[in-house]
Amino acid sequence: MKLGGLFKIVFGLLLVIVSIASLFVWPKWWGSFLTLLKGGLPVIVFLVGLVFLLLGFED
Repeated sequence: MKLGGLFKIVFGLLLVIVSIASLFVWPKWWGSFLTLLKGGLPVIVFLVGLVFLLLGFED
């Protein structure tokens, strides 16, 4: 496995972990105008992490 593939796997796993953690420890002081972003951002980060993870295994 090449170094680039390993980097993609590690970066993808990091993004997946951050997105899951953000669902549980999201700050309470954001206010109501970020409610939609609060729900959508972890999902987007999770999907981007999965893409990097899959691209890493492609090599």
